[in-house]
Amino acid sequence: MKTKIDPKIFKAYDIRGIYPDEINEEAAKQIAKAFAKFLNAKSIVVGYDMRDSSRSIHKACISALSQYGIKVYDVDLTSTPMLYFAVPHLNADGGIMITASHNPMNYGGMKFLDKNGTPIFVENGLKEIAILCEQTLENTGSGELEKIDILEQYVDSFDERLSTFKDLSVVFDTMHGAIGPAVKKVFEKSSLQSVFIGDTPDGDIPGYSTPNPMLPENRKSISSIMKEKKADVGLIWDGDGDRMLVLDSCGQLVSPGFVTAIIASEIYKDFSGANIVCDVRASKATKDIVEKNNGKYFQTPVGNPYLKISMQKNNAVFGGESSGHYIFKSSNFAEDTILAAIYILRALSATEETPQEVFEGFSNKYFTVEETNFRIVDPGILDKVEARFSDGKSSKLDGLTVEFPDYWFNIRKSNTEPLIRLNMEANSREILESKKKEFTDFIISLGGELADH
Repeated sequence: MKTKIDPKIFKAYDIRGIYPDEINEEAAKQIAKAFAKFLNAKSIVVGYDMRDSSRSIHKACISALSQYGIKVYDVDLTSTPMLYFAVPHLNADGGIMITASHNPMNYGGMKFLDKNGTPIFVENGLKEIAILCEQTLENTGSGELEKIDILEQYVDSFDERLSTFKDLSVVFDTMHGAIGPAVKKVFEKSSLQSVFIGDTPDGDIPGYSTPNPMLPENRKSISSIMKEKKADVGLIWDGDGDRMLVLDSCGQLVSPGFVTAIIASEIYKDFSGANIVCDVRASKATKDIVEKNNGKYFQTPVGNPYLKISMQKNNAVFGGESSGHYIFKSSNFAEDTILAAIYILRALSATEETPQEVFEGFSNKYFTVEETNFRIVDPGILDKVEARFSDGKSSKLDGLTVEFPDYWFNIRKSNTEPLIRLNMEANSREILESKKKEFTDFIISLGGELADH
């Protein structure tokens, strides 16, 4: 008898829900078989993050796929970037990562990719998988199960890239997430003065509220240790290891937009004239670096799959998301946060400036605000904003972007709430504050208000 699957666990980019009420072992079995049917797969790689629920869902998926006649490569506890590495490395037809990423620990989830590294999301297969879940997919036999320890092969793939660091003091915080062992194995080989915290995967994530480095309370440990060790830089990962944030020597968050620009500057040392992709929220810093190096700059709507697909279409070498995801052609057009960390540390090692001076070189030139939400119920809000700021150059790639000589902004509607999200960047702090106030006053005049999240 099939389990009735709650349709709301099928999100825009993956599957996520509260465990076990919304997602559980029986639901995962049906979803795994539906995914295999959708791909017409003969072999699938399956791994899971550090959550206790992920381990149980992982076993259920392997059981279902094997009974469905699929050869399963079981890479056990792993990070999302390692699963992305494993699929082409093992020449599999696809991969399932059991993870709820940075969501609270009572959530479970699943991410999917095909053999080309393309994520399966709502626009290219997730809807079809949901429909297939409603069908009865008969078991066709016993598929082969092969357990693979991918860690050493993944770690060894970075060996040739570790020789360019100077003697920097770096704190690595993996928040007891799945990528901890790989980060430690890679960087303990280097010449860096490395301190590793939270490097043992643990489903209780002791010392952290959720596996989400974007929350300031989850950066308290790394900030404290950085001050104690007088560290030059800090790097912190989320639960499944596909997102990484950078902290400066004061323990403060470096804008992911600036991190993307720093990586881009190093990319051009390896790939002259390369194409680079960012979403519409990205700092102008990266575009300026691309133009300086005679590359081509492409923008996408906000959303991880859009960036990856654009990279494949435009043969881009690198892509950066404003949420801390860094994607490389050399990683099969997938996130590789360890490779991103190597590029960042290589850039900081290649200059006479201190890391703090490098970071401040961006923050003193490009002035940004954190994404700001406004609550407003007005279906015509984007048109009204476009009319109010009609003297700028506008684009509707995602929401509305308006550019002026000394500042730009983007507003997008939330898919789930009556909110609009504002991102803004200016050439000076004074212009930024003035233009944000002007925008805020205009939204309030239309009946809107600042939201508390």
